[in-house]
Amino acid sequence: ERPLFSPSRRPAAAAAAAPGPGAESRYRLLGIVAAGAKRTAFITDNGRRTDVGVGDRLGGWTVREIGRDQVTLAAPAGEVVLKLTPAPPEAPKPQ
Repeated sequence: ERPLFSPSRRPAAAAAAAPGPGAESRYRLLGIVAAGAKRTAFITDNGRRTDVGVGDRLGGWTVREIGRDQVTLAAPAGEVVLKLTPAPPEAPKPQ
């Protein structure tokens, strides 16, 4: 909150900047698991799978809500909703 080596002892402006557009193209919701009141979402970030819960940070975004089939990410610039979509079909295997 108050950087030691900053003369003003205030966070840098770049740290407060919005993560930028493109969360819909960068992240893909793979699935959601609910166990009682706890929900975990499985999201890929450019091919790397990440497990997140409500309140977790994801590249400048905060997981605000995990629904039955969607996840809401929030940032100072606004919100993005990632919807669960079926995986593309696999190519048939030769026999």
